[in-house]
Amino acid sequence: MINSKNNIALRTEKLRKNFGGDDILKNIDFEVYHGEIISIIGRSGCGKTTLLRCLNFLNILNEGKITIAGMEIDGKDFNGYKIGDSNSAKYSKSDNYLKDSMQFVSNEDLQNKVHNIRQKVGFLFQSLNLFPHLTVAENIMLPLTKVLNYSKDEARTRAEELLTKVGMKKHADRNSSRISGGQAQRVAIARALSTNPEIMLYDEPTSALDPELVLEFIDIIKELQSDDMTQIIVTHSLGLARQISGRVAFMDLGEIVEIDVPEVIFNNPQNTKTKDYIGKLLLA
Repeated sequence: MINSKNNIALRTEKLRKNFGGDDILKNIDFEVYHGEIISIIGRSGCGKTTLLRCLNFLNILNEGKITIAGMEIDGKDFNGYKIGDSNSAKYSKSDNYLKDSMQFVSNEDLQNKVHNIRQKVGFLFQSLNLFPHLTVAENIMLPLTKVLNYSKDEARTRAEELLTKVGMKKHADRNSSRISGGQAQRVAIARALSTNPEIMLYDEPTSALDPELVLEFIDIIKELQSDDMTQIIVTHSLGLARQISGRVAFMDLGEIVEIDVPEVIFNNPQNTKTKDYIGKLLLA
């Protein structure tokens, strides 16, 4: 990995996100390099998950710019729309309203740009969101047939390739409601990889896993890094962030307060807010 302006996979500039008059994200300037693993840490409610959701346009930025997977979207692109997000309020179904699904945006170019970005940015939700009535393989085949227009046979072949990658091929035809939490996470990762993303986003990926399964997750992350996958992980686990990250970002009250290599963040943080947060957790 070469840290240079020519090697940037993702950049945000003065990103701001507002819910109900309150700024959840404020002036986020953030760069991630191709093939890099960055962990984002911070107190609950500091904006970590909202930042991830903005990067995949599950939440729509109010101001600023996001350049991701070679495409740029400016908050000004959404001018003229009232912005609604699934976790903030319910809005009437009108072309004046911009929903998370983008289905009510009348600007077709903007719709297409967001759609293209979402194909290149995989998202692992904390709740995983597998469809319990589908088999393991069918969960992965769904985006392939619905989004990428694969035939059923093509989708099955690709699903088996991805399940092999995460060690789940032998469970391909098992109902997804009958697999363990660790297995479900592997399937969710395989599904997120199905559209060949350039960047993977993870929201608290190890929060419900026992220590042995955390190690298995780390193995998958390292394997993806060997394939030059750019990865951003929101986590409360300082151990995970220290072990797996090239850099760690500490967020507080909607801002990235400090970002540096793990040795600095955990052993010699420069910002007093980072020192206070790390110090309290290490003493706990």
